[in-house]
Amino acid sequence: MRALRRLHACLSLNVDLHIAMSDTPHMHRTIMALLAGMTACGWTPTISVPQAEQAVQATEGGGERLRVHRRCVAASTNVDSLVTCMAADGYQFVPRAPGFPGDECWALRDQPREDTPPPAHCFERASDTSRP
Repeated sequence: MRALRRLHACLSLNVDLHIAMSDTPHMHRTIMALLAGMTACGWTPTISVPQAEQAVQATEGGGERLRVHRRCVAASTNVDSLVTCMAADGYQFVPRAPGFPGDECWALRDQPREDTPPPAHCFERASDTSRP
């Protein structure tokens, strides 16, 4: 019975979206109320900011990815050998996808330039590629 009341409370959240979207402060309050309601109902949205995730990953372990990247750039003669070197240390090239960092990274991989190897943010831990 308690679960049924909780479900009813979650589903009976009425919001006049026209009013909410026309008034910015009201919109912010409405969004916060919706998020609070979803959290109370046991559903928490997952917010992902790729740039922030990349920055955290770059600094984890004192910047291990940066150290590995520097070493591999120095030891590599082309992009393929850089990718192979990074893979040997557990880093894979980012998936081909629109937006950051995929566009920039794949452009550098598809049309390599000797003076510009793909930067460290073009690689991620092999275990991180399984995330949604």
